[in-house]
Amino acid sequence: MYYYVVDPPQGVPAAKIAQRLQELITPMGISGEIGVANPARSAEELAYMGIDKGYSTIIAVGGEELINTIATIILNESREKIALGIIPCNAGSLIPQMVGVANNDLRAATEIIRQRHLDLVDMVQITPKQYMLTEAYIASPRILKVTLDIDQRTKVELEADFAHLSNDLVLTLETRRPQDGWKKTLSFLGVSKPTDNLLSRFHGKQIRMMAHVPLPILIANQVVAKTPTTFTKIPGALKLITARAILPQRSISDVSVRSAVQSEAEAIHE
Repeated sequence: MYYYVVDPPQGVPAAKIAQRLQELITPMGISGEIGVANPARSAEELAYMGIDKGYSTIIAVGGEELINTIATIILNESREKIALGIIPCNAGSLIPQMVGVANNDLRAATEIIRQRHLDLVDMVQITPKQYMLTEAYIASPRILKVTLDIDQRTKVELEADFAHLSNDLVLTLETRRPQDGWKKTLSFLGVSKPTDNLLSRFHGKQIRMMAHVPLPILIANQVVAKTPTTFTKIPGALKLITARAILPQRSISDVSVRSAVQSEAEAIHE
């Protein structure tokens, strides 16, 4: 029933995690097959193997990149039949709060899996084959004109050099200076102008984003797509095992995150 894919971030010993995991899940009655990613067999291959073998629950044991990867595979293969469980290892702050367990707490995470409370959570489709469970960033080393088409009804043009996308399809753009019509556009959309920095937020069921040059879209600091693309909200897309936790809102005012992504964007554009 349970298929565990172990692929923690660099620096976390995968073999020790797999051994400890086996010690925990056997007496809990949630034992299953454990696959540890390695240079010869990637986490993606392991996830597909679990699906091909008919497992109804895939457990991602690792960080944000792994969890988004496996969630995407589940949606592409069979979203109705397979549930996702998560044991977060150095997975940032969003995923532990979504699941309801602290990072690297294997005992508490396996207990949540044993209780098997299933929630239907939203995801965002970024490309026909790429989905997002957590959040994404879009960054440019310089300010560019960005065009948004919201629900095929409203078009917005503004300048930005950074954007944050949440899994409930709230797109937040950061701009350093207003352009003509900026206040009028935001007023029409019911968006208030922040007092510091020029932040504008947009939400809808579908948002198409375009810029004069392709911009990288990053999840867990990995490029998964580039603009232009259309973001589509998929309500209740994924069956996720949780402890009834609530996914918190994140602000792009997080300087450390913004700086890291901005550096990544500069490296990509060099």
